[in-house]
Amino acid sequence: MSILEKAKNLFGKSKHTEAAKPSTPAAEKPISIEGSLKLSLLQDRKDIAGLCKVLYHIKLKSELPEGFEGFSAEILDDKDTVLGSAHMDHRLDDEQRWFAINTHNLENDSHTIRCRVLFNGQPQFEDSLKITISNVGELANRVSDSLKSYDSPTVISQDCNSTLFNFQDQSLTPWFDRDDAKAHLENKAANNSFVKEHQQKLSEFLDNGFMVLEGWLDDDFIDKLNSDIDDAVAKKVQGYEVGSSQRIMGLHSSHKHINHLWKYPKVLEMLSHIFEDEARPCQTLTYVFGSQQSYHQDTVHLTPFPAGYMCGVWVALEDIQVGSGELRVLKGSHRLPRIYRETVDCPQVINNQWDEFAKTVDLKWQDMIADQRFEEMPYLAKKGDILIWHENLMHGGSLRENMEQSRRSIVSHYFAKGALGFYDSSGIPAILQ
Repeated sequence: MSILEKAKNLFGKSKHTEAAKPSTPAAEKPISIEGSLKLSLLQDRKDIAGLCKVLYHIKLKSELPEGFEGFSAEILDDKDTVLGSAHMDHRLDDEQRWFAINTHNLENDSHTIRCRVLFNGQPQFEDSLKITISNVGELANRVSDSLKSYDSPTVISQDCNSTLFNFQDQSLTPWFDRDDAKAHLENKAANNSFVKEHQQKLSEFLDNGFMVLEGWLDDDFIDKLNSDIDDAVAKKVQGYEVGSSQRIMGLHSSHKHINHLWKYPKVLEMLSHIFEDEARPCQTLTYVFGSQQSYHQDTVHLTPFPAGYMCGVWVALEDIQVGSGELRVLKGSHRLPRIYRETVDCPQVINNQWDEFAKTVDLKWQDMIADQRFEEMPYLAKKGDILIWHENLMHGGSLRENMEQSRRSIVSHYFAKGALGFYDSSGIPAILQ
């Protein structure tokens, strides 16, 4: 009988059963599986905050029968303390998966994170990487306390969702979502010249769930941004076809002017006063034409913990015309209940399959706005205008009545540094700058 066949006979037996029966010499023989494990990070920061996404890639050299199981993985720290486990199954060969380290549960310091693959309880191969954790500031400290008191896991594998964190912790409510927000803003304005200058805009953010910053970008910079977009369109990045409503994701990573916009100092300064913490860029979405997306909250797609600590930023790269599929927002809708997958028992979105999401989350959204009366604002922005919106604001794209009319814009999303960022809909941790 081969080693693999002997190992297969062990499956289904409890530890109690194995201990009760005398072991044969063959059963005591260690099982060895040839293979390798490689860990890597997508983050390019030296100081990691929030959730740290780790990719792990396993390459097996041993041939295993189809359906063969028995693999597991442990995540350990420098002192061999097991922090948690990563998802494993028999479909391991040449697979790349991920787990996330909730760094708020660890000390601010350098750490060696190890992942060890086991087969039927026996260590087989491992890899490690070093990270430096920097969760600093008042918000980070309060978030750490909440996570630890709630026993939120240190290792999250395959599904990062709202059930893992205490969203009911009212002590974490941001100032702009509290009843005393107006008084707090008055106090901020009295002590900070930037806030004083933009107090009216911040007040609009409190009341409406968004603010409009007119003419914040000059024509020369916008021309450079449009040149970046022209380059991406010409190269058909991500299969883009001219005239479609498709969005192009992540151009900040390949085009320098869009990267500059992503880190635009004045926007980051405004966000820092909203968050009362440093703002961390997350992603960019570039549109040549209107999205035609139905009304939705960003809450379930770009999910902050604590709630409230994410904002969207919409930049107009041309004068937006009626009929182009212009953005529309519902004033005051940020006060609606936040909807997560858990709220409506929606399964995790895997492989871009959104059918169940549409039947649960999307349907709930449409029911909520049908029950309320909000003022709809078509956003006919001028070239260089910037819209900043609250994570829970209902917004979407109008129908494109003129299919030839472009609606050039770039959307970026930002999280507070002291918060966690993830995508509740798909269960994936966010990568933050």
